[in-house]
Amino acid sequence: MRANKKIFVSIFLAFVLFISSLVFAAGVDLVILHTNDIHGRIEIGDGMLGMPYIKSLVEYYRERYDHVLVMDAGDTIHGRPITDRLEGESAVISMNLVGYDFMVPGNHDFNYGYDRLLELEEIMEFHLVAANVFKDGELLFNPYVVKEVGDYTIGVFGLVTSDTYTTTHPNNIIGIEFGDMIEAAQKCVSVLRNDYRVDLVIALGHVGLNASRNISSQVPGIDLFVDGHSHSLLMNGERVG
Repeated sequence: MRANKKIFVSIFLAFVLFISSLVFAAGVDLVILHTNDIHGRIEIGDGMLGMPYIKSLVEYYRERYDHVLVMDAGDTIHGRPITDRLEGESAVISMNLVGYDFMVPGNHDFNYGYDRLLELEEIMEFHLVAANVFKDGELLFNPYVVKEVGDYTIGVFGLVTSDTYTTTHPNNIIGIEFGDMIEAAQKCVSVLRNDYRVDLVIALGHVGLNASRNISSQVPGIDLFVDGHSHSLLMNGERVG
């Protein structure tokens, strides 16, 4: 099935918007929109897009295409007074209003403490995924989600950088372990491909460009890697392998 489908990827990188003219081509089956490293900039102003603009853009695509997925690659709920005052709740509410489908936590999303992140997950109307974050040997979040989108069965799994050990206060992650990302990715791809027989595997990571390149080259079976953390600018994406 996968060979007969056209997949368009519209990329938000480092909170800068890019739209490819390919989106207007006929026969597009799936549109994927994504953001990363918003760092609490949910309001409009001072060069910030803000969630209201993102919401209008998502609505634009959803009015024109049957199958649109919206993802966030982390470092979103912390960083500005508007988000920090309520410890991320305002960011999550705004993401709910936009209509996000998936998010992976970034290192700074742990800045209120991992327990607060679990509380925020309870009000998220989207999936929070991370396949390499453990507490006392148990996965802290769902490692992956399988979603039916039109004719597709899509598997999305999350990966979080081990830089979190040194980029948030140690008290925020007491007892938390960030496991090997390649091992976690291999396990997720195997389960999604062999057990769920998905048509498309998407890695949603907050790991940085060099790490996502390395994972993509060493783990066969990943169709798309949506990443954050390094604030890298990729105008047209990048093919690995």
